[in-house]
Amino acid sequence: MHLMNIQTIYPKKKLSIKNNEHKVYPYLLKNLSLDNIMIERFWRALKYEEVYLKDYESVTNAKESIREYIENYNSFRPHENLFGKKNTGYDIFL
Repeated sequence: MHLMNIQTIYPKKKLSIKNNEHKVYPYLLKNLSLDNIMIERFWRALKYEEVYLKDYESVTNAKESIREYIENYNSFRPHENLFGKKNTGYDIFL
């Protein structure tokens, strides 16, 4: 590994000690799962309601089917967090 200049990945000494030479970006320290909850819900719904249930014959067939799912998701599907109303403000773009 030394000849290839590769290091193992493991917690090293003084890993959690703050280095004043490095700038801290506080927006990167937030819990991103809470920040992206709407898109995370969309991806989960797409996977479990569309992708995992179908055996696509080709990439073109998959694209068409996923496009139809997204159009339905944006236009016709009632949403729990909207109390059963249709999504009107946060469309997932194609």
